[in-house]
Amino acid sequence: MKPFIEGASFNFMREMSMTLAAALFARLLAAVGNFSFFVAIGKLFGADGIGVFTIAQSVLIGSSILSRQGMDNTLMCYVGKHHTSTVIRFYFKWAAIRLLRNGIVCSLVVFLSANILTVFFDAPALKNIIFGVAISVVPYSLCLLVAGFMKGVSKPVVACLFENGGVFAVTTVALLVINEIYGLKVENTGWALACGSIMSCTLGLLLTFIIVRDEKLSDTVTVEIAALRKSSKHYFALGVGDFIQNVVGIFVLGSYLSNTQLGVFKCIERLAVLLNIVMLGINSVFPPRFSYLHSVKDVKGLKGASRLSIFLCTIFSIPIISFSLVFPETLIGIFGEEFREYRVLVQIVAVAQIINVITGPMDLLLNMTGNEELCCRIILISKLIGVIALFIAVRSFAVEGAVVAYVAVIAVQNGCLLVSVWKKLGIVMLPLWKY
Repeated sequence: MKPFIEGASFNFMREMSMTLAAALFARLLAAVGNFSFFVAIGKLFGADGIGVFTIAQSVLIGSSILSRQGMDNTLMCYVGKHHTSTVIRFYFKWAAIRLLRNGIVCSLVVFLSANILTVFFDAPALKNIIFGVAISVVPYSLCLLVAGFMKGVSKPVVACLFENGGVFAVTTVALLVINEIYGLKVENTGWALACGSIMSCTLGLLLTFIIVRDEKLSDTVTVEIAALRKSSKHYFALGVGDFIQNVVGIFVLGSYLSNTQLGVFKCIERLAVLLNIVMLGINSVFPPRFSYLHSVKDVKGLKGASRLSIFLCTIFSIPIISFSLVFPETLIGIFGEEFREYRVLVQIVAVAQIINVITGPMDLLLNMTGNEELCCRIILISKLIGVIALFIAVRSFAVEGAVVAYVAVIAVQNGCLLVSVWKKLGIVMLPLWKY
């Protein structure tokens, strides 16, 4: 075990392991919620229904990125540094006001673009779903902002419940109720999303208000507005990478694939997220710790924390990834019988997740240690390469080409991040490496 955890004390290992276990439990609940929503669409409307909703979801993700402008990650970083100070009240207020301003504009643009998107993708049902997305933009984005805040105040379990999975868990229930009342229509997914986002947002803001009104907070930190803006810009630049992948990429796929094929790709991508659940838990627990250790210049502690993150990620991920390699048909078959023929694609995605697991949260380690610009460049270039590869592959090999391009980008990006972490921090993010 020593090569994994050199520089980490036993108490630190125990604390982080227990926190991670709790975060993984919350992540599992959130993942089940996210997964169940797409399973419900698959069972009710087939791959074609998933494909139509995927286009609408890409619009929501893009609008949320533009609305948040990296402020959720900025909150995670700065609230993590000053979580015992009353300054966290200002941090959240500052971020929320900016988000509301941006989100309202994005909502209007989405609403006005409904007809254009419906014609472009030749999907009549898309119009009403886009209307639901327009309503969802602000509350959905606020949920992610709350999640960033909760990570900063060391409540990763709560944070997990306000990211995608928690919202979609509520959305799944809303979809079943709406279908029962108004009949079985794929357009109901948009209205269900609006209901799920609003309800989750309301709960998140209530919990945040309780935390920021805590009388135990001290008044010892000066507000760093310029630093907040600079950090937000860096994280927004990273968000552009997600925009390229989740919006531009999906639009490319939607242009060359049928709605059914796009639905198959989305199911494979959802399985990839499920296989990556441990990494998502790590991302909820360790970044604030990275930020704190870097701020107090504890180099040994930072190395220990990074090594521990790889160790825990590898150990906890082995069972689920092994299952996907051995029983891929069982996993993909959850969405419906028509998906079972794509079992080989599940195995390809599982290999990509092995790459993610054994290298750990390298992007967040760079972001939390003052190397945001370098990380941003790597991710942006990787995403651009990914879209180009996707454009080439999907035209020749359809959905199979899209999955292979997806895996190739993960390999390239992680390789670049691995070298960068080693050069900048002297940490080799591989599980069996000895210093």
